[in-house]
Amino acid sequence: MSRAGQPYRLAAVYPSSEPALSRFFVALDRLEPVRGISFERANEFLQIALGIYPRDPLRPSRVLIPSSAPRWRPRWHGPWLRRLLGDAQGVFLTRPEQAALLPVLADRRVAYYAIDDYLHYRHFRPEDERALIEAAVAVFVCSPALAERFVRDYGVARERLTVLPMGLPARHVPAACPKSPGAVPGGRPASRPVFGVIGAVNYRLRFDWLRHVVEALPWSHWLFVGYLERGRLTAAETADLRVLEAHPRCVFTGKRDYDDLPSYAAAVDAAVIPYNDRTTNPCASPMRLFLQLPFGAPVVATPGCRALEDLVPLVRLTRSADELATALTELREAGFDDGLRERRWQMARTATWEQRAAVAWEAVRPYLAEREGRR
Repeated sequence: MSRAGQPYRLAAVYPSSEPALSRFFVALDRLEPVRGISFERANEFLQIALGIYPRDPLRPSRVLIPSSAPRWRPRWHGPWLRRLLGDAQGVFLTRPEQAALLPVLADRRVAYYAIDDYLHYRHFRPEDERALIEAAVAVFVCSPALAERFVRDYGVARERLTVLPMGLPARHVPAACPKSPGAVPGGRPASRPVFGVIGAVNYRLRFDWLRHVVEALPWSHWLFVGYLERGRLTAAETADLRVLEAHPRCVFTGKRDYDDLPSYAAAVDAAVIPYNDRTTNPCASPMRLFLQLPFGAPVVATPGCRALEDLVPLVRLTRSADELATALTELREAGFDDGLRERRWQMARTATWEQRAAVAWEAVRPYLAEREGRR
């Protein structure tokens, strides 16, 4: 039963380790109670037991999924899933391999929310995603680029797709656009200007460019906010990262709670989003950008991700390490005022999870009402 004591009409099957999905469904739950069902691997259950797993405010029921590439076993998971779903009429599915569950959900309305281009990863199968799209009454994608791929690769009509980019909680958007950066939490770096790389420090970043720019701009100070993930780094990337970690003008905070990130984003003179061309997903919707937008500071990024490219001039793109250094130097000369601070803040006001959830709810609501009328 939902918090209001009524049967759930909506359910969502998703990995709660994926923050974007958790935040979206929490926002949707405020409009219509959502029965969360999260799938975890054995090592994730261990992290939950140790209290080191990401907290999910939706408090989903958790289902064990075997193997590193999660696969549902309908014969085993089917009865379990039906019991957890209860009377839910609409079910959000969120990963291609969940197509195996479609026979179990034959008497319910299915919506598919794709927050990534899963064909970018080898262990996902296009036939699974095609099956989800064909079965769904509503399909949500995280970017216009992903919508274009679905139209091209799956032959789906564009009007069947609703674009729901990543977002941010409304509470992270200040009431007015900040005119200047705030204090750096913890006081380090103590000198300015401060350039921020906010989000996981991992294989997605161009550490060679970052090292070049740090060494080329002796007046710059750098703040890396996020957990340090060394897996999947090349030997060269590992070497560059070690140089940055040891550099006196670079501060690495380590992992921070999501609600702590805005205070860091608000403190930088400019944000840097240096995606690695080896791993950039062109159809993705970058969470790093949405963390930064509410505070209006200039954003300098690398090309390759359409969602960033489509936001020029709110985002300045640089195509080499030297271009990145030049862009930051020019911002310094302009007092870090590119005249676009207010526009970035305004965009953040229209990019909240609450607004994303409202769009999704209006798309699925008619199908729930239709099913109610048939009872």
